[in-house]
Amino acid sequence: MFGLSSATDRARLSAIDMISTKIMIADKELNITYMNPATRELLKEAESDLKKELPRFNVSTLIGSNIDIFHKNPSHQRNMLAALKTQHKATISVGQRAFDLIVTPLCEGHKISGFVVEWADANVRLMNFDYQGQMEALGRVQAVIEFTLTGEIVSANQNFCDVLGYRLDEIVGRHHSIFVDRAYASSPDYHQFWEQLRSGKFQAAEFVRHGKSGKRVVINASYNPIFDEKGRVAKVVKFATDVTARVENVDQLAGALKALSEGDLTSTLGTPFLPSLETLRVDFNEASSMLRGALQQISQNAGAIAAASQEIQSA
Repeated sequence: MFGLSSATDRARLSAIDMISTKIMIADKELNITYMNPATRELLKEAESDLKKELPRFNVSTLIGSNIDIFHKNPSHQRNMLAALKTQHKATISVGQRAFDLIVTPLCEGHKISGFVVEWADANVRLMNFDYQGQMEALGRVQAVIEFTLTGEIVSANQNFCDVLGYRLDEIVGRHHSIFVDRAYASSPDYHQFWEQLRSGKFQAAEFVRHGKSGKRVVINASYNPIFDEKGRVAKVVKFATDVTARVENVDQLAGALKALSEGDLTSTLGTPFLPSLETLRVDFNEASSMLRGALQQISQNAGAIAAASQEIQSA
C-alpha cells in the first residue's frame, strides 16, 4: 500500500484525498508516507506557530520525514507506538497549538506494517470545553433562561426557577409575558423590546418582574441575542441576578430619610438590611436617635430659659 503498488491502493488513497477527515500514514519505522490535503491544510495553517517550538518543522518536506519531528522528546512517542496493539487516542500540545490524534496500527498478519493517524484541531474542542465550563460556573451563581425569538421559554436553570417561584415544567413553552404585568405586556414598549432583541440588539437594565402568585421581583439582567453560524439571530438568552432585597432596602432608607426631612423624628429602620447595606441602616438609626436627643435637649433648655426669664420678670 505504501508504495502504491497496485491500482487498488492508488484508488484508496485518491478517495482519502477527497475526504475532510485529516489522515496521515507512516510506515513501521515511523516515516511519513502519505497525508491527505486536509491534513496538509491543517498543518500549513499551524506551521508558523509550530516552528516556534519545532524549528525543523516544514510542511513541504513532511513526506519522507519521521514523525519524531513533532516531538521534542521522541523516545516517549516511539516506546508507546512500539507497544501499540489497538487504536490509541491522545492530545499533543505544541506551543499554543493542540491536536487530537487517533493512532491506528496497520497490521499484516501479526506484524505492524505502519500506522494511520487521524488529526483534528483540539483548540476547537478545548475552547468548547472551556466555554461549557464557564457557562456552568455562570449558571451556579446567576439565573439563566432561554427564549425563542418570539419569546417562548425553551429552558431555564434552577436559579431562575427559584427566583420567580416556578417549577421548570410550569414555564417551558409559555411566553415571557407571564413575568410582566398585563399593561406592560400589551404596550408598544414591550413589543419594541422583543423587536430589538430579534434585530440583534441586547437589552440590559434592572427590570421589575412578577413571579408565581404575583411575587414582585427586581432583577439586574441582560437579554442577549445569540447568533448562528450564518450570523442570524437564533435565540435569546437572559442572565439575571435577583436584586429585590437591595432595591427594597434602598427604598426603605429613602422613605425614612424623606420622613425625617418632613419632621418625623420617630422614623427608624428595624429590619436588618443586606450585609452590604447594614451599615447604612445602623448609621441612619444612630443619626436619627442623636437628632431626637439633641432636639429633646434643646426643648429642655428652652423650657429652662423660659422659666428663668419669668422669674427675672417677676423680680
